[in-house]
Amino acid sequence: MQCFKLGIFYFLALILVSCNSQVESENWDEFKVYYFDFDQVEHYSTFVSEDSLFSIELSNSINAKTERFIEVLSDDVPENLVDTMFIEELESFGYDYELVPEDKHYELNDLFREKSFDPSEMKWMCMPVYNDILIFKRQNKIVGIAKVCFGCSIIHVVGTTANTQNFGSCKGFWKLQKLLNAN
Repeated sequence: MQCFKLGIFYFLALILVSCNSQVESENWDEFKVYYFDFDQVEHYSTFVSEDSLFSIELSNSINAKTERFIEVLSDDVPENLVDTMFIEELESFGYDYELVPEDKHYELNDLFREKSFDPSEMKWMCMPVYNDILIFKRQNKIVGIAKVCFGCSIIHVVGTTANTQNFGSCKGFWKLQKLLNAN
């Protein structure tokens, strides 16, 4: 009976540990699995609403450039790091470019790492609109790409073998949006 009570105590203690708590091992870098090893991050951003994207898709007069824009904006493109031609097209599609300052790299690195599942996080069911695209580079070579839809809390990541399934846990999407908009 004593073991049962002790087990319940440990279970409850585990539940009470939140994302905001400072678990000592969370601060030890050797326990973290990061998505990318980078020294530069490029941020491309635009704003197209889900309704606008839907209207564009329903339009009868879609040319090849608009079709490509829709693909970049709403599909899981690229599939790998070899397919980077779309990056050269981003500014012609209306994406704004900025280099993320180095002083934000530590926070980005902390967001782009393996996380445990947080059942309190909700994912919205919507058509993703990837208005934000991050290009991670190491010595001017692309090592990772992350396309982010903040409206749906969905991310498409290529270039890592890390488990990206729980990206956004512990308010990660909110933190990332705040970090990117602080520039």
